[in-house]
Amino acid sequence: MRAETLKEKLNKGVGVVRRSIGKTTNLPILEGVKISFQKNFLCLTSTNLEIATQWWILSDIKKTGEIVVPAKILANVIGSTKENKINLEVKDNNLTIKDKKNKTVIQGLEKEDFPVIPEVNKDSKKKIVVKSEKIKDGLSKVVNCVASSNIRPEISGVLMNFSKKELTLVATDSYRLTRKEISLDSKSPVKESVILPQETAQQLINILSQTQGELEIYIDDNQILFEMNMEETDHPQFQLTSRLIEGHYPDYDSIIPKKGEITINVSRNELLDQVKTTSIFSGKINEIKFIIEKPKKGKIQIEAMNSKFGQSESSVNAQIKGDPINISFNHRYLSDALKTISTKDIVIHLIDDEKPALIKPVDDDSYLYVLMPLKAT
Repeated sequence: MRAETLKEKLNKGVGVVRRSIGKTTNLPILEGVKISFQKNFLCLTSTNLEIATQWWILSDIKKTGEIVVPAKILANVIGSTKENKINLEVKDNNLTIKDKKNKTVIQGLEKEDFPVIPEVNKDSKKKIVVKSEKIKDGLSKVVNCVASSNIRPEISGVLMNFSKKELTLVATDSYRLTRKEISLDSKSPVKESVILPQETAQQLINILSQTQGELEIYIDDNQILFEMNMEETDHPQFQLTSRLIEGHYPDYDSIIPKKGEITINVSRNELLDQVKTTSIFSGKINEIKFIIEKPKKGKIQIEAMNSKFGQSESSVNAQIKGDPINISFNHRYLSDALKTISTKDIVIHLIDDEKPALIKPVDDDSYLYVLMPLKAT
């Protein structure tokens, strides 16, 4: 097996597939990357048994075959190579990497032990096509709100709800909920709801941050496949295959409050700055208080108190409609909402100090963030 390829492309591919390798594993083979010498392509494959990533690189292939080598060692060797053209050769289950000045030999792992990647039925009649930047942006807005506990597996992933003209992404950890609606350029051939593991969503975001184009999605037997073609050819650039989480997602529509009687229009950056400043003195439960004594004066007072270190008070100007209110939030969750929204101004709808707040961008109904208040202390 022999091939010639470019360092830049190989380095990028290794960096992508390494993210599908588990941080801790009792199976050494799962720490490896399978390198397949195919006609005109090198294919890099990694898996942690839940997610599998495959990345193809246009290369000059002299002889086909495959080998599995430790991912960390491969990444370090490729990263330290100075020349742009790299020669790869496999002999006696050893991978030799050469350039003009260096030669490195990596001992291969037992390729027969490398897991078989599940095949997802690529039925063209069930193919869903989404622009990559849309789904990357949507997943980035919701993925951090996924529950980290395994007690309720159905909320340990991102809900993907496909309808004819829209893809709705939802995530919640019971303390907050986010929803992002993505319009589809063409009608979806399927109406289906699936729960995507958080790790898969994060891996897909990482890949899509380095590629652009149309993303194809296939769903089959509790598996999902994401695929995108190369710019130079109609051959796949990558395939990401993942299991789906079984279970029924909560009725999130019933959790989303209607517009409250108290409405606050405020600058996102100004509010975020004051929340950050005040939160320095929040206590163990990360509590900060929003106090609106006289709504017509257009000012939110933000307070935090720590019995050991002191207290902080700040204020921000806003357009406020409704009654006075004193409500507490977890400042970390509130900051996450403000960082996720990209518009200059936001609107916050409140009902009372016990019911969830609804936070949205101004003039954009495609995204919302629901935040439960903390009990008053």
